[in-house]
Amino acid sequence: MRKAIVIIPARFGSKRFPGKAIAPIAGLPLIVRVMQAAQKSKRVSDVFVATDDQRIADAIKQYGGKTFLSQKPHATGS
Repeated sequence: MRKAIVIIPARFGSKRFPGKAIAPIAGLPLIVRVMQAAQKSKRVSDVFVATDDQRIADAIKQYGGKTFLSQKPHATGS
């Protein structure tokens, strides 16, 4: 079976809830929970988080994840 690479977009500057990506949910940042859920899939070979903010990248790295830092001018996280 072929496996997919997952790229999860995550912005810090949300209009309605700034910092939502690193808001703690039951002790873990939300984006870490999303990353871990993707990592559990048997059809996924690798998971990356694409972000415009070092704080999100740091949270992902703290839990052993991989990140890409993107440019700030994006209107959305994708």
